[in-house]
Amino acid sequence: MCSFNQALFVDDNSIIAEVILYVSFWVWGFARYHILHHKRLFNLYHSNYNKPNQFNYFDTLLSSEMPYYTKLSINGKYKFIHRMLEVKAQTEFRSRENFELTNEVEYLISACITQLTFGFKSPIMPFLKGVVVFPGAFYSRMVENYVKGLAMGTGIVYISWEDFKEGYLYSTNTYNLGLHEFAHMLRFQSNEIDFKDPHLAAHFSYWEKNGEEVFQNIRHGYQNFFREYAGTNRSEFFSVCVENFFEVPEAFKQEMPDLYWHMCYLLKQNPLNDEHNYQFNYYDAILVNEKLDIKLPTYDIYHSKLDMEWWGYSFVILILLFIPSLVIFSQIVNHQQVTVFFRMLLVTSTISLFIRYHFYKSYSAIFNEIYLHHFVRRVLPLISTICFLYHMLFIL
Repeated sequence: MCSFNQALFVDDNSIIAEVILYVSFWVWGFARYHILHHKRLFNLYHSNYNKPNQFNYFDTLLSSEMPYYTKLSINGKYKFIHRMLEVKAQTEFRSRENFELTNEVEYLISACITQLTFGFKSPIMPFLKGVVVFPGAFYSRMVENYVKGLAMGTGIVYISWEDFKEGYLYSTNTYNLGLHEFAHMLRFQSNEIDFKDPHLAAHFSYWEKNGEEVFQNIRHGYQNFFREYAGTNRSEFFSVCVENFFEVPEAFKQEMPDLYWHMCYLLKQNPLNDEHNYQFNYYDAILVNEKLDIKLPTYDIYHSKLDMEWWGYSFVILILLFIPSLVIFSQIVNHQQVTVFFRMLLVTSTISLFIRYHFYKSYSAIFNEIYLHHFVRRVLPLISTICFLYHMLFIL
């Protein structure tokens, strides 16, 4: 009869080497997620803002001014602050009529933009060239009247600070000047080929098509959920939808579910999902489609249809290449060594996925299309290489 070690196809030294490998992965995983990942976003901006209580400062400021921010997890807040600072660094601010342009003003306006783009890969609006801030309502020669805000096709946004603040002070009255004007910028930007996240350009016209019936009903007085101003034109319709989307998401979803979920798809976030930092991913879209009359596209909202098709083809090619590689490998070493190698690969991969789930407390963290793509393309080859090195050193 074979011994226990023979059944495992290893000797004592190999068992020790395997145990060391598994323990190393546990240590690496917990260090990565509970220490490194937890502080990564904080360190990204902390290096540029070297005061001891920077996070406390931003956290206090945003918590007191922005309900959207207060519902984020601690990691979501780190992410939001880092993206806000990136927006501030990339945006030119000017003031008019002797308005004092303080850092606090710039932070809060940048936070408004960050809220709107929180689901995108980049928080930056490339079309936005600058923001001009007035103390209150200002006279516009273009419209020959006093206005609270203007978004120009040149990429400049003009806003009244008094009305901007009021929009967040009364956060459920469906009037938010900042979100309204920057939504105009987002709409202008949807036609830009150079936009860093092509998702918006690819699906904006699709969103408008699905919202056309609602828009026409507003214009003819057949609905009263949105304020009458939304019927002015399609640009104002989109901006008013954005205000309602963030300020009264539950009512929006109940009243117009198709339009609400298509907005989630377009902006890649769901204001009702505060448990998971407003995420809206591929699997959310699939679940929502079960109850929608006008279906969301069925491919991954983080990739174009072409990307998803090529990803499928590339996976098939990978499998086809893997089979002959396995045959060649099995000819070089014996079947016992192959068994050990794949056992190590399976155990280390499981450890890596389990620790990620333990950190995020969500199955979507390990089973969404984006992470699986990343895992197969980067993490799995890395683990395979490490297992192979251990295999060569301790088992051969």
